[in-house]
Amino acid sequence: MLWTVCTYAILFYIPSYATRVLKLPSNVGFVAGLLGGLVLVVATPLVGRLSDRYGRRPWLLGSALAIFLCAYPMFWLINAMPGLGSLLVFELVLGLCISGYIGSILAVFSELLPARVLSTGLSVAYNLAVTLFGGFATFTITWLIATTGSNVAPAFYIMIAAAISTGGALLYRDTARPFHAVFKEAHR
Repeated sequence: MLWTVCTYAILFYIPSYATRVLKLPSNVGFVAGLLGGLVLVVATPLVGRLSDRYGRRPWLLGSALAIFLCAYPMFWLINAMPGLGSLLVFELVLGLCISGYIGSILAVFSELLPARVLSTGLSVAYNLAVTLFGGFATFTITWLIATTGSNVAPAFYIMIAAAISTGGALLYRDTARPFHAVFKEAHR
């Protein structure tokens, strides 16, 4: 849920949000979205490698909590100081947080189901989540802004997804070596 909500709400919707809500030229939102995508391309594989070595659960929990804590301040920032600079900070901070989650969740997906049903199970679960939470993200964000009258309301949608995903991360049993075991090995 968190992956798709962040992808749609932060990366895909921000160019429209920058133009319609923040009243910025369209190129500003697109440049910021491009930076967000670039952060994901660079940071996600690095996090994936780190989650292979130190465990996935710390990355899932840490990233979900970071997204929960950063969503509101980042939306406040771009509304208080609309412009390219604030949008770049927004995309950089949230892009790094999202990378922490995506870099570990991909491996988690492969560990959740037995190999004989992995492709089918993952396809159904992933596409259902993308359809319900990502596909309706623009609608949900627009509805939240209209209902609350607050341009910061999209943060609440992201925060709810982060809270739910934090619960899922707490239930996940990590199959990678725990960080403390790797730390002990490194200091022998």
